[in-house]
Amino acid sequence: MKLFTRYNDLSRKILLLLEFIKPFIRIIFMVAILALTTKEGKDNSALWVTIGITFVLNIAVWLGVIFHKQFVHLKILSYVSISLCLTIFSVIVITTGGIKSEFYLAFLFYTALIPFFQLGYHLYEQVLTGIAISANYNAIIFFIGYGESGETLVIRNFFLFFLIIVSGIAGSILTSQENKLIELNTEMNDKNKQLNDKNEIVQRSLSEVERLKEQQDGDYFLISLLTDTLNNINKAANENVKVDMIIREKKKFKFRKWEKEIGGDMAMAYTIRLRGKPYTMFLNADAMGKSIQGAGGVLVMGSILKFLTERTLDTSSKKSRLYPEKWLRDAFVELQRVFESFNGSMLMSLVLGLVDEQTGVLYFMNAEHPWCILYRDGKALFLEKELIFHKIGTQGVQNQLWVQVHQLKPGDTVFIGSDGRDDLVIAYDEKGQRIINEDEYEILKRVEEAGGNLAKVEQQIERNGLFTDDFSMIRLFWNKKPEPLRTNSELTRLMKNVEKALSMENFDVAHQFLEKAYKMDRYHLPVVKELIQIFMRKRNYAKALYFAEKHLAFDPFDSKYLYLASYCAKINRNIKKAMDYGERLRLRDYRNVKNLVNLADIYLQAGRKNRAEAMMEEAEKYEPQNRYSRHLKKIVMG
Repeated sequence: MKLFTRYNDLSRKILLLLEFIKPFIRIIFMVAILALTTKEGKDNSALWVTIGITFVLNIAVWLGVIFHKQFVHLKILSYVSISLCLTIFSVIVITTGGIKSEFYLAFLFYTALIPFFQLGYHLYEQVLTGIAISANYNAIIFFIGYGESGETLVIRNFFLFFLIIVSGIAGSILTSQENKLIELNTEMNDKNKQLNDKNEIVQRSLSEVERLKEQQDGDYFLISLLTDTLNNINKAANENVKVDMIIREKKKFKFRKWEKEIGGDMAMAYTIRLRGKPYTMFLNADAMGKSIQGAGGVLVMGSILKFLTERTLDTSSKKSRLYPEKWLRDAFVELQRVFESFNGSMLMSLVLGLVDEQTGVLYFMNAEHPWCILYRDGKALFLEKELIFHKIGTQGVQNQLWVQVHQLKPGDTVFIGSDGRDDLVIAYDEKGQRIINEDEYEILKRVEEAGGNLAKVEQQIERNGLFTDDFSMIRLFWNKKPEPLRTNSELTRLMKNVEKALSMENFDVAHQFLEKAYKMDRYHLPVVKELIQIFMRKRNYAKALYFAEKHLAFDPFDSKYLYLASYCAKINRNIKKAMDYGERLRLRDYRNVKNLVNLADIYLQAGRKNRAEAMMEEAEKYEPQNRYSRHLKKIVMG
């Protein structure tokens, strides 16, 4: 049985402890009395009987404390034991010599300790104990008939009365303290109960939170299963363009046995064919919002782009017959229309692009995404110089759409990453507030430190700060070997003759030499370029168009030949082809006034007056005094 766990009340535990100790103290006094009695040679059978009874009662009290649960019964046994002890002391004092006896001093000492033994008893119990002491003492004197002088009796009763008063005061003080202790203990119990009630409420709330969190993680898990089919997809299969990608979402969660992550960053790459040529299509995007909201953007963007890609892979579709600039423009417009329908609640920054897998020409459009990085010969630099478009889904913005075009060299690497690459915690101020990196040029250092390796770029970023957002990055590596220089002494001789003939403005002779050189090497671009110039001078626009298209097939980066092809096609009344080349150039360089005027003339010939007026308005916006534009305007106005 656990002795001190019976009562929750602290005061009860203290009183129980005192009752447990009292019998031992009384037994010690009994042993002392017997020793003193034996020493004085005052052996008395009645004394032995009384001591024996008292000893048994004290043992009973002790056993009651251990095994009994009713505290009031213990107090009754304690009163009986105290009374018998007082009787013994009184008999000993009277029979052994009165006031000078050392037994009387023991009696006084024990009497003085009674209030402390009665700790926790009420004041009236203290008074009754004192009366019992006095009555007991005087009754024994009366019944034994021990004669004492009145003075001695008065003195003894005076000391006894004095001790009773001291005992009462001490008992009163101790009882008051006990009451305060009980009040404090009661208050503490009430507060413990309130605390337990609050703990139960908190526990229920925590259980509810855990239930909701598990439900939320289940939702996250289902969404992640959907996004996994649309995100982090690398289906670019070409030996010339090597594509690597990495996605690191900020929100990580655990659902049952699965550990997953969810967010708004996405990356994907496919190989598609446009007009029979292979291109690597790539996308890096960052949806507005965190976790579920961002994942919603990924689902929408991934679904649309996957549909566009599959539609392009169908060779019978119109999409597969588009030029790369037009394909990007159409995809961008389609994405914008879908995201606009969300009324600004879903925005997305992105870089959408194509890489010509034969020539290494890079086409891309940037919608408020961090700038693309070109890593060449150990140096990193940004491909863009200014913000071009707002995020996909932004309403009320009429941007002039255009496509950026760059020629990659063998060994070039291009990095496209989300703003997680820049939003890093780089330090903490004196108040413990985070200091976020605001230098977008830091990423260039990380790319250079990593030597163009994607995994090392991530490591270098982590060494210089802590990620605060989703992080994703695509690496495009142009792996095509440079074309070996073809040395042909006869071709070299012919080209020198061409240069000499052109310097003398003898174009017919130059043409003859070029025809011979072309038969010798039909893929030598300098020969093709000179033939274009020769046929333009001769106003043979059909031939000029043929060689301009041939040049663009070999070198689609050179925008100058887009204009020549458009102009020659217009002269040859091939309006459809003239529009295509002119619009391609306009998507690359929408400020090219010469091309805008040419397009206005083309649309005028095609009978599309409104489109022609739009081209003329654009030309006048960039060059108000352009005489060709004014001339066309007069024709349109009639």
